[in-house]
Amino acid sequence: MLFYLTVPIFTACPSSWANTKIQNLGDQDGANQLQYTTVGGNQVEVVESFTYLGSLIHVSSSSEPEIKRRINIVREAMFTLDQNIWRSSITLETKLRLYNTCILPIFLYGAETWSVTVLLSKNIDSLDNWCLRRILNVHWSPMMRYALVRGSHFCPTLFAVVVCFYRAMH
Repeated sequence: MLFYLTVPIFTACPSSWANTKIQNLGDQDGANQLQYTTVGGNQVEVVESFTYLGSLIHVSSSSEPEIKRRINIVREAMFTLDQNIWRSSITLETKLRLYNTCILPIFLYGAETWSVTVLLSKNIDSLDNWCLRRILNVHWSPMMRYALVRGSHFCPTLFAVVVCFYRAMH
């Protein structure tokens, strides 16, 4: 069964077929690997994934590529703020507020639409653990459980926040 999603990228001329791409949703076996197709006499590129309104839409209809993409974006943001914010003499309360207001929204954008598996929930919690360890300056050598890192500041786990977003929408 083929489902096509047409996503025009508008330029000066809204009817420009040169910037229009389509995607075959649900094609998991890769049997229909078309690179181009013809629509209305115009050749249109068939893509595997694209970003629409800030979220990654993948041919597999899975949330995994989007979650992994968000994890990479958060890691880049954490590295960007590493020397100026996380390693500075700013109070811990201010650092946690910055994390909750600047970093978490990057990750949680579109989270209410994700279907999260057990493996992805572990990836989400490990990202949160990694971020908090950077903020708290806790090195990896001391074996400190995630519940201790998260619980010492009375915050819910990141996966629990994702579940709350999902339940609020459904």
